[in-house]
Amino acid sequence: MSGEISESWRISRDAVNRVRTLIESQGQVMAEIPGHADFGEDFHVMLVENQRRTGEVFALQVKGGKSYRRAGGYQVSVGKHGDFWRKTTVPVICVVHDPELDKLFWVNASAVLRRQPTTTTLHLQPDQVLDAESFPAFIESVRADVSPRNEFLRALSRLSGAELQQQDYVGYFQNESGEPMVFRQRRGEPFGSVFHSDVDWEEVRTSAVPSEVADTVSKLVTEAEMSAGFEAGEISSQLSPSHLNLFENLVLSGGGLITDNAEGHWLRSCLSASCYLRDLPPAKI
Repeated sequence: MSGEISESWRISRDAVNRVRTLIESQGQVMAEIPGHADFGEDFHVMLVENQRRTGEVFALQVKGGKSYRRAGGYQVSVGKHGDFWRKTTVPVICVVHDPELDKLFWVNASAVLRRQPTTTTLHLQPDQVLDAESFPAFIESVRADVSPRNEFLRALSRLSGAELQQQDYVGYFQNESGEPMVFRQRRGEPFGSVFHSDVDWEEVRTSAVPSEVADTVSKLVTEAEMSAGFEAGEISSQLSPSHLNLFENLVLSGGGLITDNAEGHWLRSCLSASCYLRDLPPAKI
């Protein structure tokens, strides 16, 4: 019948209105994108702090209805939006409204697709509830994704192809030949990862030289000197710094990547600065 309002339209608008009510009740500014344009975004949200806009913006894609419910949570198809959601500098948050529970659930679609570029389905966990109580933590998470540091991480990720996360220690270096390198230390991993343009950005795992290894090498050098009839330290004391660094650089490289002196110094400084992360338990994903 002409003029009839479909059930799916009503459910969709209920979801949109539910999200709008929550966001605006928290003092944030929303701009709705016209419904006839399917760009994979329903709203742009401008963050507000102390009654002033901060300049930080994120997008919302809102879904409504129990059809998205699955065992263990909710699922939303990425559809044709995956490439845009992954590359955009304005992160897209997907929100599902369950009308029976009258609850909102969310997932950072852009973050998921940056980690898993080929995924076709977003999974929303049942504990990822979006309400007035969880809103501060939600905003903190979104704000981390739009921070200048994340822009830096995304730029290095596009350069190297490495997956870089907010909690990682990340270093950047360019050698005298103009070849860039990226270092990444993940929380709880016993090694750091080096990505070097000279080896097609392949990941090379590396770790600091253990003190017992250094002690063993020193003893071997001393024994070799004495067996050749020299005093301990007579030969090694005359070696140049580059020779003294050679063994350590080879161990640091973990095989598959030979570093020169400057690269070795940079790599050792990265490993030293990020040592606290190797002592922590792995991050929860």
